Amino acid sequence: GPDTTDPIVVAIAHAAAHRRFEIIERISGTGNVLDVGCGSGEALEVARQRGWAGVGVEPVEASAERARSRGLAVTTGTLTDAGLPLGSFDVVGAWHVLEHLLDPLAFLSELACYARPGGFVAVEVPNWRHRSRRVQGPDWDQLCPLEHVTHFTPRTLRRTMQRAGLRPQIQTVTVVRPNRI
Repeated sequence: GPDTTDPIVVAIAHAAAHRRFEIIERISGTGNVLDVGCGSGEALEVARQRGWAGVGVEPVEASAERARSRGLAVTTGTLTDAGLPLGSFDVVGAWHVLEHLLDPLAFLSELACYARPGGFVAVEVPNWRHRSRRVQGPDWDQLCPLEHVTHFTPRTLRRTMQRAGLRPQIQTVTVVRPNRI
């Protein structure tokens, strides 16, 4: 993944997280968030700045340790093994996680179990229909063979979420990277 010690990468991650939470807060206000696959905690750090209480789960020990060094509550491991209470989070987020999974439907169903009644599941994935994918073809930066094993368009993401028992509200957001126009 990206080098989260690079200040430019961190700035991009923070900008993306602020944009995510702006969208989420329009619907839910602030509350508590569970960030699944939280990496080194950039989204949780932004959530905290914006008034959220948050916890994270991250399977990569080095990333989880970096998040904990920022004072964030992050468990190393899988969501199933984290021992978190079901039905207790206002928002359960998985940003750039779904495309790494062989069974995204089962994962979405699992995420939903951790949202409180009336809560939200928020996911973000690369958009297979995005113009940059069509222009860049096999050089698309989100085409990561053996890493990104599932790809979504807004339509296929909506259908997968529906099959998981969720009522999706798809919003397409582009975060501009310094090396992209």
